[in-house]
Formats: sequence, C-alpha cells, structure tokens
Amino acid sequence: MRVLVGDDEPDVALLLDTYLRRRGHQSRMAFSGEQALKLLEAEPFDLVLSDLRMPGMTGVQLHDRLEAQQHPAAARMAFVTGNAVEADNQAFLKRTGCLWLDKPFDAATFGAFLEQVQAKLQSGAAES
Repeated sequence: MRVLVGDDEPDVALLLDTYLRRRGHQSRMAFSGEQALKLLEAEPFDLVLSDLRMPGMTGVQLHDRLEAQQHPAAARMAFVTGNAVEADNQAFLKRTGCLWLDKPFDAATFGAFLEQVQAKLQSGAAES
C-alpha cells in the first residue's frame, strides 16, 4: 500500500514512516498540509495519514480541499492526532466518517488502527 504520512512533528512522521516500511508498505512523508497537497497532486496514494492540527493548512483543511476538488484521496484519509477531543474536530470526524487514532500510541495500537483503516478502505472499494 502507498501511504502519505502528513505530520508537522518530524519524529512522529518518521515513526509512522518506519513502521509502515517495516511492514512492506511504501511511504512518503509531508511535514505540512501544503506539502501533502503537492505530493497528492503529483502521485497516487492508497491512504493519507494526517495530523488534524498542523501550522498553515490543517488536516481538516487538507481533507476539505481534496473533497472540494473531488480528489479520490479525500475518501482515503485517516488521522493520527492529539486533538480529536476538540468540538470542531469531533464535528469534522463525525461529518466525514474518517477514522482517527489519538496520540500518544504504541506500535500495537497503531498496527490495530492500520488494520481497521485497511478494512474500511477495502469495504469502500467493494462498494464502488
């Protein structure tokens, strides 16, 4: 699976990138919403893992921009965040149905989350 990891915290992005690569996935990192958008315009990804809150373009804004452009990646986004409890983020997650994982997390929890995301993506592909 080709995964784009978008997080403004380099340590978190590298951790996710390393985990994904060790499990046989291809991964690219973006350290801002703007950088993620440029990569999404240049190459296809099966999954976009993004932080909700980043300086500049947030993960929410990235999602909404992709959705407005009818970019297929909008339907293949999931979030790894420390800000899911905020009311506006809860409303966004409910509206979109995007899955999310709260920071901090351990490798086992991330692995289970990734399996959940993959199952959702596969069921979405079967519905298409």
